[in-house]
Amino acid sequence: MNNIKNEKEKAKEISNKQSRKKKEKERENKEQQIMEQIKQKVGFQGVEEWLLNGIIYFIDTFISNKINLRIYPFNEFPHLQILSNLKREFFVDTDIENILFAYSSRPNIKLEVFGLITSMPSLDQERFDLDKEYSFFGERITDEVSFEKGFRAIFDSMESFEKFVRFSRYPNITVYPIAIYRRIGD
Repeated sequence: MNNIKNEKEKAKEISNKQSRKKKEKERENKEQQIMEQIKQKVGFQGVEEWLLNGIIYFIDTFISNKINLRIYPFNEFPHLQILSNLKREFFVDTDIENILFAYSSRPNIKLEVFGLITSMPSLDQERFDLDKEYSFFGERITDEVSFEKGFRAIFDSMESFEKFVRFSRYPNITVYPIAIYRRIGD
C-alpha cells in the first residue's frame, strides 16, 4: 500500500515538473512573440536587444497578470475610452488562452461594461498637493514628521511610475467592473 502511495506521489511530482516546464516554455514563446510584434510595430529590425529585453522585463514585472479591457464607446470619438482591469478569478474560464481564442485581443463584437467609475481625469490634471500639509509646521519639523514626509515622497514617486501602466488620462474613464456583457440588439 505504501509503494502505491509513493508511486502516486512520484507521478504527481513528475507531472508538476512537466507542467512547470510547459508553462515556462509557453512564457518564453510569448516573450518571443511580443518581441517580434514590437519589431514589426517599430517598423525596422534595428531595435537593440537590451531595449526589447527591458520592455519584456517591464511587462513581466508590472503588467504580466493584468487583463485590461479597453472599450471605445463611440466610433466618432476614438480618444474617449473606458478602461477596466479584469480579475481572472471571476471569468467562467480562468484560462486566458481560451478567452483570447474566443474573443481575440481585439473583439469584433461590441462589449459593454457595468461598474463603478473610479477615475475621470480632468484636462488640466490639477491635483491636491500633499506637501501643503507640512507648511503648517514651518521650520519646526520633527524627526517623525520628516520621516513621514520622506515616506510619502516614496509613494508619490511610485504614483508617477504607476501612470505608465495604468493609462488613466484625460478623457479616459476608469471603471471598476461589476459585469461585462454583450448587448444583443439596439
